[in-house]
Amino acid sequence: MNHTQKILSELDNIFISNNKYNLFHVVPKNTVKEKLFNTQKIDMFYINHQNKLLWCIYYILKLDTENFETNHFKIEQDFKIKNIEMINKNPDLLKTIKLKHHDIVHDLMHSKSIDILSLQALCVYHDITCMYVENKKYFILGNNEPKHIIINHDRKIGIYLDANPIKINYYQNNYYHAKNIKKPMKSISSYSINDIHDICIKINIPIRTNEGKNINKKNLYEEILRNL
Repeated sequence: MNHTQKILSELDNIFISNNKYNLFHVVPKNTVKEKLFNTQKIDMFYINHQNKLLWCIYYILKLDTENFETNHFKIEQDFKIKNIEMINKNPDLLKTIKLKHHDIVHDLMHSKSIDILSLQALCVYHDITCMYVENKKYFILGNNEPKHIIINHDRKIGIYLDANPIKINYYQNNYYHAKNIKKPMKSISSYSINDIHDICIKINIPIRTNEGKNINKKNLYEEILRNL
């Protein structure tokens, strides 16, 4: 049994949902957001497959959300194998983003839904760059300026393909740029009170009480963590 056949055999034992893909338009809640987010014919759409982040990469590479194949199970298996073999051919690339070969391959092969670290790895291997938004923070996955936006909100994954720069700028200006996926915030001692104030202002956390008193650094830091 060759390497590819071995992977196929293992993948055959993994249950992968065969949910159909649905396309949605984001409905803006106010006039301001309508100007910011409704600037393209197709806005954000949601991934309804179980392995949501893997399918994000698939659709980013395909750049097509309207022509759907019917055999999602086979597509997902084939796409997993393609990515595992690509990683196996150049495992050292993972070292550049401080990820372990075994962890990423195991996640791709065995998980029903890959995690953000595997998503980051796939972005690097396919030379694509995404902005990944979760709560009031975002990560840049890839080595260039982001072209696509993945939104993780309320257990749903939405995606903007070839996002309008206005959308990207909105998140850059109003969300915290976390540079470490495993630890989005450093310890409190790493930040000055001015640093904490800057983060609070950016993600819309009050730095004073209703009575006008300054909120102390510890309480602000804890509130930032709750929002991120």
